Amino acid sequence: MLRRVIARGSSLDGTVPESAPTFAQRVGGRWVISWQAYTLGATVNTVLLGLTGGSVGAESVSLSDFPRLCALGALASAVVGIYALVANATVFRDKRTTPAALPVSVAFHASVGLLFAAVVVGCAGIFRLEPPSPAWTFLCATSGIALWWGLTMASLFEGRERFRLRRQALLERAVEEEFAALIAADASTEFEDRVRAEVSAVLGDTHTELMKQLPSSADDAAPHSAHDIARDSASDSASNNEGSPESWGSVADSLRETARDSVRPLSHRLWVSTEAEYPAPRVFDVLARTVRQPRPAPLASFFIVLLGYLRASLEAFGPFLGVVAAALLASSVALVLYAIRWVPEAAATATFWFVFVVCEGIGLAFLSALPPEVGSAEAGGSLLAMGLSVLAPTAVASLKATRRQSLRALEDSSHTNLAQRLARERSLAVFARANAEHLHGTVQTTLNACAAAIDQAAASGNAADFALAVERAISILNTDAYDNAAENAQSTAGEDLTTALQHVRDQWFGLVEISVTVTQTSGDPPDTQAASRVRRVVEECVANAVRHGGAGHIDIAVEVSENDLSVVVIDDGQGLRPDTSPAEGLGTHLMRAHASGGFSREASSTGGCVVHARVLLT
Repeated sequence: MLRRVIARGSSLDGTVPESAPTFAQRVGGRWVISWQAYTLGATVNTVLLGLTGGSVGAESVSLSDFPRLCALGALASAVVGIYALVANATVFRDKRTTPAALPVSVAFHASVGLLFAAVVVGCAGIFRLEPPSPAWTFLCATSGIALWWGLTMASLFEGRERFRLRRQALLERAVEEEFAALIAADASTEFEDRVRAEVSAVLGDTHTELMKQLPSSADDAAPHSAHDIARDSASDSASNNEGSPESWGSVADSLRETARDSVRPLSHRLWVSTEAEYPAPRVFDVLARTVRQPRPAPLASFFIVLLGYLRASLEAFGPFLGVVAAALLASSVALVLYAIRWVPEAAATATFWFVFVVCEGIGLAFLSALPPEVGSAEAGGSLLAMGLSVLAPTAVASLKATRRQSLRALEDSSHTNLAQRLARERSLAVFARANAEHLHGTVQTTLNACAAAIDQAAASGNAADFALAVERAISILNTDAYDNAAENAQSTAGEDLTTALQHVRDQWFGLVEISVTVTQTSGDPPDTQAASRVRRVVEECVANAVRHGGAGHIDIAVEVSENDLSVVVIDDGQGLRPDTSPAEGLGTHLMRAHASGGFSREASSTGGCVVHARVLLT
């Protein structure tokens, strides 16, 4: 049953263990290259190039040169984008599973800035612009800034993802502890009853309509089974024109209409409602956190300001005094930011934004002391550069602080109404997802398969095949069978791998020929949870092969190892259609949910489709 009693008495004392990756793993893993970091970086660098000509205060820039400088920056960004794509496909192709070494990550991000600067210097003449001079200072400064940007963005996005995973783990634990509160939650019962009533009505109406189209069911006193009804109706086709194969098409159309117009939209709606309970974090959520709860990072801002203004300072004061002047500027910004730590928490946010304006003023004052005279373009470039120097490190620090605070609040809420509400919402999501999977796979796809089988029987005039397809459809449309779907799902969740695969074969018996091979390379059999995941993956593969590919034979091979279960499904259908996208449809969501080690689809050499999937053992 959905509302089951979980043993009481446990608590959330202590926290869910959290992995602590090293700095190298954080900046060299999944987020070492990302479209978010590239898009932001390319936009900021192009605008800065247009406003400053290369470095803040080092060049005299006219606003009339802004369009050409931006065009030059766009060209350099495009070259960097191609370079990043090549690196992503070669050096960092395994970044999701094996983080790159820190020297490799550092070298890559530094080379990104070096490449950007080299394109600007080499192609400036094409746009009738003077290249930054001396070029070596521009190359070094741009390379250093790109190194900071790449490492910062990688750390930022990795921290956001780690926060999401950590929060999800704590939610799961809190839900388990408070699940017993669902006994008194009327909302879950109302939701369950509403869904069951809607589905039962849809299936019941189609069941009634189907029985009306089988004339022998009304004449016989007591047919022994659904197969008897279908068989007797099919036998009438030999002597009664009203029961001819041509009339069987109305049965197939009725089944397709149920799957297309009723069951499928409901399954998608249930799945969407499930996903809405736990939305994925948006890319720019961290910006909102920075505005509400800024946490300045003085040391990081010091180095960024030093790199950004160093070239202008060297041009104005020479090698020694230039370094000293830039260091004094960076130190003044860092000290002002550090002073916020002594401000009461209630006034910290307002104080930060006041200090932010002060830092912008410090940057403009520094440029005013340098020759030549500061123009509107240089002033705009300084405002953008100083703002980025202060806000980007603050965003990273704010994310970390907010993350710790949110996780602690979730842990402290284990015995409050919040945890009970989360548990109730989670239970409804679990019920909705289970029904979505049942409707999408067992009901919708099987009805379409039965309709296809009826069409084939009508084409060949085969009454036996027609009877078999109708029998299968009647069993699917049986509302009593649907009412027991939750209990059936509960029981199948504890089945072993062999039973799970046999369940799939039984489900499609008579509609498609299925062969199963299981290879055991480890000593222990997989747990029931993994077996259930394999069953869901195989069900989806078989459903797609029959419905979309018209397959007649399917080979299923499962290899059990110590760490995972490797699943290969090969069919003899029509293969992948050119317009098929792996990222579309509820079926792909189901595959991603259960193939925890990933999956892929490709055309078979024999013309069908091959699906490779991995289910990790926990």
